[in-house]
Amino acid sequence: MLSLAGVHVSIGHIAIRHGINLDVHTSESAGLIGRSGAGNTTLARTIIGLPSTSGRLDFEQKPSVGS
Repeated sequence: MLSLAGVHVSIGHIAIRHGINLDVHTSESAGLIGRSGAGNTTLARTIIGLPSTSGRLDFEQKPSVGS
């Protein structure tokens, strides 16, 4: 399971994404869509390891980014 709770992501002084909450359970799929420049790639990078400013990201119940 992938779980994001209150994740905020910034690059430098610029806030990119605010207060993201997401749960993707085992055997589920999720897509991330939005206009160019909306922070989609930044969120994907956060999930794979780019540090978040705050919040909690757990993958398979193991704390990860921003914990």
